[in-house]
Amino acid sequence: MWPRLVGIWTSFERGAHDSLEKHGGIDAAVFERLNGLLRYVDGDYNDPATFQAIRKELKGAQRPAHYLAIPPLLFGTVVEQLAKSGSAQSARVIVEKPFGNDLASAQELNRILHAAFPESAIFPHRTTISASGL
Repeated sequence: MWPRLVGIWTSFERGAHDSLEKHGGIDAAVFERLNGLLRYVDGDYNDPATFQAIRKELKGAQRPAHYLAIPPLLFGTVVEQLAKSGSAQSARVIVEKPFGNDLASAQELNRILHAAFPESAIFPHRTTISASGL
């Protein structure tokens, strides 16, 4: 069984299609199968209902991966909401760059991440170093 892909993105399906087209082309039949697995959740990062909807879409996913390609300002809010909704349980998180704006904010984000996810479930994107050298 293929995993579901759940996104909070205003044009999730179109974005997936365009990205695949840009990076190698699309087999229409394969994209149709992939598209059947895409789920879009409309919501606000500050609204717990958004994360309950994500949890619902994850259904029986046993080890979901949350890819956070969001501004650093939202990391804390999103991670805390994932935890409160139960979506962090047995999950992994991939943190996109930049990670914080300075050392203090990076340390605070690290504290929030570790409150919701064990170290073994946190995967920094390889280019997580910010312009300030963190």
